[in-house]
Amino acid sequence: MLKIPTFLLCLFLALCAAAPVFAANEPDLANHPIYAKYQFGREGKVVDMGSPPLSAPMGVIGGVMQHDQILHKALAERGWELRIHDFLKGADGPFFFQRGDLDLAIIGDFPAIALAASYDILVTALAKQGFVSILGKNMSQMAQLRGKRIGVSKGTVAHYNLLIALEFFGLTESDVTPVFLEFSEMPEALAQGRVDAIVALEPYTSYTLKLHPEYKVTQRLLYQGYLCFSKKFVTDNPEIAELMVAAYIRALRWMRQSNANLMQAVGWDLAAGERLLGKPTGLSPQDMARITTEELLKIVQSPMVPRQDLAENGVIRRIYAFLQKQGKIPAGVSWEKVAASFDRTLTEKVLAAPKQYRLLDFDYDK
Repeated sequence: MLKIPTFLLCLFLALCAAAPVFAANEPDLANHPIYAKYQFGREGKVVDMGSPPLSAPMGVIGGVMQHDQILHKALAERGWELRIHDFLKGADGPFFFQRGDLDLAIIGDFPAIALAASYDILVTALAKQGFVSILGKNMSQMAQLRGKRIGVSKGTVAHYNLLIALEFFGLTESDVTPVFLEFSEMPEALAQGRVDAIVALEPYTSYTLKLHPEYKVTQRLLYQGYLCFSKKFVTDNPEIAELMVAAYIRALRWMRQSNANLMQAVGWDLAAGERLLGKPTGLSPQDMARITTEELLKIVQSPMVPRQDLAENGVIRRIYAFLQKQGKIPAGVSWEKVAASFDRTLTEKVLAAPKQYRLLDFDYDK
């Protein structure tokens, strides 16, 4: 597991004391110019999965699963098909979960925990352990953000981590001017002077620093990503859910097997990102491979969410407390409801039968 700097531990300990500072209307993603075109299976034998190709390594996993012929053949034998829907960020997935459009998705920790409070999901696996970074020019201290325009993606783990960091350093959201952007828009906005700082996730942290080495990381904050299922989907279709978990585990093992496999996975992901944006992402395959290795393949030896994360002082419970203080989780929603959403049963069952689920067999598109 990652060794967390002392600052980050202290920062998370401040969560429960944080005063409410978040206030923003939720966007209507049903009319999004990209998402409005998506065809969801709904009542048919379709597995609808959400994946964020512009977020490494979470989108890389989705790309590998999309090209898994073992998965596609197993689904087809049972009369099912897989549709992967690409989102600009993982935080868009919960909207479609709640509409009944998605059966599973890869989502960051804050949106996933908020979703668990309002919708029946099962968080079955860890998909990332990485950092949110606050970047600016000539800014070495958080106090220097006062009065500045900060580019941030609304409702994402980056947004929530910005609020935590501001609170920890004695600031509030009203002390800065949030400028809501997609992650892909942030490097250009920073370079053009439309914002003074950005709150970025990988790979856009590395991309921005490579293009503009004069910018520096003011703070880094730890966050995680999860593989989440609709509980109803798992209950109604347990065998199909098991096939999807097997494909997820297989993806991790295949990428670890060789650098060639990893670079192929990155290539699929960047192609998906280009289709999503309608233009080249500008992201480096080498950076994407490095981030996938550092934030997933080196860390997640077992894909299950660590038990200590659900302990009384664990990171998940602290995020739950923070979101409740922000009004993103209603006061009447108990911790037990959220904790019950983190279920290792499905992943444990698949891991216990590697031959049955073909965890060591690989057959991917070229």
